[in-house]
Amino acid sequence: MQKIICFIMLAMLQFSCDNSPLEKNKLDRLVENIGAEKTEKLLKLIDQADDEKFNISKNDKPYDLDDEKKAAISLLKQILPIKFNDNLIWFDIEANGNTLVYKTEVKGITKEDLLTSENIKNIGKAITEIYCQDNAQMKNVKKYFSEGIEFMLYIEGKKLLILKIPADCKINR
Repeated sequence: MQKIICFIMLAMLQFSCDNSPLEKNKLDRLVENIGAEKTEKLLKLIDQADDEKFNISKNDKPYDLDDEKKAAISLLKQILPIKFNDNLIWFDIEANGNTLVYKTEVKGITKEDLLTSENIKNIGKAITEIYCQDNAQMKNVKKYFSEGIEFMLYIEGKKLLILKIPADCKINR
């Protein structure tokens, strides 16, 4: 269970929307968590997206928040799936309106173990603590996805648990 909570924290910290340039320690964490090849691909995709954004704005087409959301999700989809360890694979991300949805396959844990009230409470608490931080990264996530986030946890391709954290930071199941 500790591995699931670590994955959730990594996913939010490493891939939340952040307009600041990647610092060396952030790059080191990305390489450590997703590997050098996927990090290199992600950085190239970010550069391409910045070029596309510049070209669109240069042509007097407004570049709005929806374009930013689509671009961020598109970038991440191109490097997924990400296998964090033998138990956790982040395989998809999408927007559901103004909600950011993370989809994760859980291996090495039974459905019954995942769905214990204690485990659900611990996972929900970990997600809420990160999402509800008052820092630049989380402010950007909330700016782009103003209705909150959802974590969908799957075992053997079957969706078993959806945890929703709305913008007001109260956990819903």
